[in-house]
Amino acid sequence: MKSAYNLLWISPTWKNLAKQQKIFQPIKDSILENILQITRKNPSTDVRLWIDSVRMSNLQRDWLENSLEGGTRANLSICNLRDIPTYCTEPLYQLEDFSDWRNDPEKTSTVWRQVDAAKVLIALQGDHNQSFYSDLDVIDFVVESEEVQKRLSERGIILRGLNSGEFENQLFGFGETGRDFFKSLYKKTLDYSYKGLNGYHALLDHVRTSLSKDEQEKVAYIPEFKTACLAVHPCTPGFDPSLFREIRG
Repeated sequence: MKSAYNLLWISPTWKNLAKQQKIFQPIKDSILENILQITRKNPSTDVRLWIDSVRMSNLQRDWLENSLEGGTRANLSICNLRDIPTYCTEPLYQLEDFSDWRNDPEKTSTVWRQVDAAKVLIALQGDHNQSFYSDLDVIDFVVESEEVQKRLSERGIILRGLNSGEFENQLFGFGETGRDFFKSLYKKTLDYSYKGLNGYHALLDHVRTSLSKDEQEKVAYIPEFKTACLAVHPCTPGFDPSLFREIRG
């Protein structure tokens, strides 16, 4: 059985990045360590870090490849969102976000909506029997664990559940029988994004209209895992150079 664990890194701006920011590492060290931890804890799974090659300078892309190459296992690869035809043609992904997105309490800024749609899109790529996604601050999710596989066997879907009975799009996965659920979710997420809403709202709507209460209980995964290190980009408003190392060609 082939499984994929998908990770995502998208920079909010790229066309007019300050020259100073283009020579700083695109991902800070603590996030790189999260990626390596995920890889080590899932040694039999294809871990795929998806980036947008247009949103990084050549220097940053080379640095990222070299940085991960030094401490990776054979199951980690860097994939380019630009290799997905629908990503290249979808207008949502061609927009830049110059807002103070990190301090957006509703998380409806352009980059939040792009990330919420792209995380579903990348999970649908390839012919793996099982496909998973998590945000980069999730470091304790193990694909082959008994609890994860039990949830998948129930309905072919696993969703990050909350004690309140709601769901989060921080983490999800599906087997072959759950793929159609996520194909529909992707379309709904795009629809919501053009209404100015993020993918969290699309997910809740999709769950409520597609799954019975009993099915919702079966797919809900409420772990005790740790999270670590919020995503920070060198192009985040209020950029703090102390968080990033300068890189040179």
